[in-house]
Amino acid sequence: ERNAELAARVAELDAVLDQMGDGVLIADADGEFVRVNAAAERIYGRPLAGVPTARWTEVMQLRATSGRPLAVDDLPLRRALRERRVVEGAEWTAQRPDGARIRIAGTAAPLYDGGELAGAVLVFRDVTERVRLVERAQEATAMKTRFFAQMSHELRTPINAILGYGNLIADGLAGEIPPPALQMVERIRRSGRHLLELVNDVLDISRLEAGKVSVEPTDFDLVELARDTMTTV
Repeated sequence: ERNAELAARVAELDAVLDQMGDGVLIADADGEFVRVNAAAERIYGRPLAGVPTARWTEVMQLRATSGRPLAVDDLPLRRALRERRVVEGAEWTAQRPDGARIRIAGTAAPLYDGGELAGAVLVFRDVTERVRLVERAQEATAMKTRFFAQMSHELRTPINAILGYGNLIADGLAGEIPPPALQMVERIRRSGRHLLELVNDVLDISRLEAGKVSVEPTDFDLVELARDTMTTV
């Protein structure tokens, strides 16, 4: 009856492992791989039950994310056994039979039975697409930053020209101008300064995203800001 009960539990465990979407690899206390679920074989793209532990890294062409070849003892499962601790956030790459190289992330943990080290388990998944999306997002962010920097530079030049000529006209260097025209020139200058501040703000946003600018709160005259806004609008 005890054997039948154990067999039923093993069958139940096998069914659970085979239904999991993540790959699962189990090693005994000696570090030999004794159980591989179906998801692990789907991730690596090959049957793994008959692969000897010593040839694991050779068959799958396992590499560190830096490209360095991995030895069997470098694998998270072996490290969890050797160091008797949970190894979290481990990442490595593998080569599938079709030649495609995938990136894998997983966590390994030691298994104990009555206080004695009985083995270790590794749960992992294919994160190749996630890494690609992150790289694309980083490329897009870098392109946006370059665009903002170039755009800000190109916009500053004509704005500074408008402000410069507006100052010359307001100072009377082009001749006397009637008061109504002077008021219009002043509005042009004020709008030009506001536009220049907006351009600088756009550039500051890209600098903030890059972590190159710190926010420095300052006091300002709220009434003056309201008056300037009303005059502009």
